[in-house]
Amino acid sequence: MKTKFFFLALAFPFYSVFISAQCKNKQPITNTSVQDITSVAQLQFINRVQKNKLDTLVAVLTNPNIKHIVNESAIVNEIGQLKTKEAYCLLYTCCCRNIVIEDLNEFNMLVGKIKSLGGYQALNKYFLKNAVSSKLKPLDFKTKVIQLCTAKEPVCYSCAIK
Repeated sequence: MKTKFFFLALAFPFYSVFISAQCKNKQPITNTSVQDITSVAQLQFINRVQKNKLDTLVAVLTNPNIKHIVNESAIVNEIGQLKTKEAYCLLYTCCCRNIVIEDLNEFNMLVGKIKSLGGYQALNKYFLKNAVSSKLKPLDFKTKVIQLCTAKEPVCYSCAIK
């Protein structure tokens, strides 16, 4: 039993790279299609084998073994500091899409972290140029950020695994 688990643990990263590299069902991320995303490997703007800083920051946020030694809020802010289309896609997808969390898969855990650790603030600061007052009540702040970001909705893609 332990051998099977060990093999699966080793094989998963390679399988996710294979999924990303072999995506035949690339689709735009919408409020409907986002419900089908279960793994970060499905996000076409994230490379599972890190090729850039965003990939590395996402890898750190999704690694459960190092969360006690990193400042995850600082990492979410650093994602915003990148000011790239890919960083905007990630923050927008996690914070502005209507995601119904039914299970704690890898993607939903990332969404929860980004939302709770400053994703809205990063969107406001780096992509909206502080257009929303940080003095608003938290719910009003989030609502206004989502409203302004939705007006600048990015086109992002995921791989549908079906």
